[in-house]
Amino acid sequence: MRTQVLIGYSNGPADITAGPDGAMWFTWYTEEAKPRICRIDMTGYFTEYGSWDEPLDDFESWSLAAGPDGAMWFTECSTNRIGRITMSGEVTEFPVPTPNSWPIDIIEGPDGAMWFTEAAGNQIGRISTSGEITEFKLLDDARIPYGITTGPDGALWFIEYASGQIGRMTTSGSVTEFDVPGGFESGHGPFGITAGPDGAIWFTGLKSNRIGRISTSGQVREFGQGLSQGGIDVGPDGALWHGNGAIVRTTPTGSSTIYDGVEGSCSSIATGQDGALWFTIADFTSDGSLEFGKIGRARLMPNSPYYFAEGTCRSGFDTYFCIQNPNDTSAEVNLRYMKGDGTTEEDTAVIPAHSRATVTPRDRLGSGDDAAHDFATVVRCKDDRSIVVERSIYFNYKGKWTGGSDVVGASAPAHEFFFAEGSCRPGFDTYFCIFNPGEEEAYVELTYEKKGHEVTESQALTVPANSRATVYPRDIMGTAQDDAHDFSTVVESKGVPVVVERPMYFNYEGRWTGGSDVMGATSRSNTWYFAEGCTRAAAEGTFREWLCIDNPNHDADIHILYTLEDGSTISKAYPLMEPGRNTIDVTADVGAGHDVSISMRAHDHFANPGFPHDRSITAERLLYFDYGGGWTGGSASLGATPVDCYFAEGTCRPGFDTYFSIQNAGDATADVKLTYTRGDCTISTQDVQVPAHSRATIQPRDVLGTGDGPAYDFSTSVECTNGQTVRVERPMYFNYNGAWTGGHVSPGYKPGTVPPG
Repeated sequence: MRTQVLIGYSNGPADITAGPDGAMWFTWYTEEAKPRICRIDMTGYFTEYGSWDEPLDDFESWSLAAGPDGAMWFTECSTNRIGRITMSGEVTEFPVPTPNSWPIDIIEGPDGAMWFTEAAGNQIGRISTSGEITEFKLLDDARIPYGITTGPDGALWFIEYASGQIGRMTTSGSVTEFDVPGGFESGHGPFGITAGPDGAIWFTGLKSNRIGRISTSGQVREFGQGLSQGGIDVGPDGALWHGNGAIVRTTPTGSSTIYDGVEGSCSSIATGQDGALWFTIADFTSDGSLEFGKIGRARLMPNSPYYFAEGTCRSGFDTYFCIQNPNDTSAEVNLRYMKGDGTTEEDTAVIPAHSRATVTPRDRLGSGDDAAHDFATVVRCKDDRSIVVERSIYFNYKGKWTGGSDVVGASAPAHEFFFAEGSCRPGFDTYFCIFNPGEEEAYVELTYEKKGHEVTESQALTVPANSRATVYPRDIMGTAQDDAHDFSTVVESKGVPVVVERPMYFNYEGRWTGGSDVMGATSRSNTWYFAEGCTRAAAEGTFREWLCIDNPNHDADIHILYTLEDGSTISKAYPLMEPGRNTIDVTADVGAGHDVSISMRAHDHFANPGFPHDRSITAERLLYFDYGGGWTGGSASLGATPVDCYFAEGTCRPGFDTYFSIQNAGDATADVKLTYTRGDCTISTQDVQVPAHSRATIQPRDVLGTGDGPAYDFSTSVECTNGQTVRVERPMYFNYNGAWTGGHVSPGYKPGTVPPG
């Protein structure tokens, strides 16, 4: 993790969060200065807002949050008001009905209103976007509600600082309280709270060195390495981030890593549009008074371990691991193969500084057509240096379907995985590889959602500790050429987290053979981006592009913006999309002959036009192709990764064509730098500009040339140097060993993520 301080103050920034305009917004308070609401963009440009003349003892802004109306909402503690500020700086204030209630924390609720805690009033408040306030009394007058968050169950979860409990309130005001085992000493109660990536609520303890997790049913677990003062948030990597004097990362399984180098107390932390962690820092004098405040930004670096559920050394399959070392010193890497026969083998590779290397599992495991030659893999750097790992597989499936696939390793196991694509039609073989890297067996259930959503089938299995299993959906679904044999999938592991991939093999329309593989998404989202896409039908290649959508809602509208190669756009709307698995023909939407990037958003505008809400879906993009008039294959992607991102695989050897597709959905030109780390330990760079609302295609061969040998194998880091947000994918096409043609695509690795998560 690389940390930088962007702004320093002689007073104190408090709460920080991402705004709807792509910038970070924070509250700024001190005993001497007048209060302000502040904004800092991704380049560090700082703006102050507010025209209050009251000294701080008459006004104290504590917390703020983005609202569903495109404005920021904030609490005014001392003046007992809720404030609203537009992106242009226009402020409106609303008095809280209960006098001296001391509103503290605020969050967007599940009902389109803002909800806030009243520390002195012992109440939870609700304010509509029009300013109407409703208050709900807690069960006792000595609770001191503090932090608040919206839970995955559609309720409000909040801290009861004085009683040391966690509270839950429905939108109708019904309250349930949960004890924290062991309790808290006076002044050491729970403090920060957030909805976690695992469907639970996470909280921190003030000065208690504890972090806790509470399920929506009220089961509590606590872990060490907590934070002694400050907030907690889910980072861009799906972990919990918090800190005090250091920044702490805690995985959903409770494992914590401490990152030193923060001078002062980290009181609030949030994820920015740039994929970095933004935080406020307060320095205090020996008597406890505020001396200096700062805004910090931490850029996550790639880290290990990496988990792969799929891998084989059977005949007709060649598996490789591509490993990038971006460090100034060499990295010793351990690969642990957990084989299908229950045994384990290990291998070690030393990757020189600023280079990439390729590891061939067959060199260690040999070849054979049995379970002992199927394996899952954990790749980790022995000295905790930053590395990036991808796994490529080239194949001749069943001696007749040639192709290849590529995935970036998952950085952590998870309890849920989502897949939009799947088919048991003739000419398609779909599998799920499930890897349990834990020490206890995992009970796993796969739910296949067909068109209509109510039509589902399921499979369940137990995956022993430190092993992998393969599931074949056709075993229960059969085969037929109809919509009932297309499906999306939700994979859920009870108790023990796992890693899940979905390899597929196909003979598309009886003419293009190939395969694809994706690591499952660990959550649904309301927004999906795809940088790569093509509907060309010409001598250089013929492409067919599809979108698969798993819609768990009954009121979701899907809006798609297609950006073409010349910067023009085509907008398509699918109101009230049918629940379950849906397929969209991109070629039909935009016509043949285009390069295409996609921005997709789901909400309930049609059902609720006055006040639409976001709706979460899962989306995948499929490409089938005859590249260059002879290299047939296909690929699948669960979405493009925003920069800064890394790609371990890439080559300019004969028989391989590597590209980077870069999507800029923003309003300004993006300056993008690609750094190629080559197999001979040399580095080359390429700078490109991607205009606003457009896409660009980059071919590394233009810089690196073509040839055999390590100098033509490369890893890549992609960064935007002027603060814009772009998204990147790396498509590759190949004629492997002059015999197996195909292609694959990678969304890149955003440090710490479970791609594309």
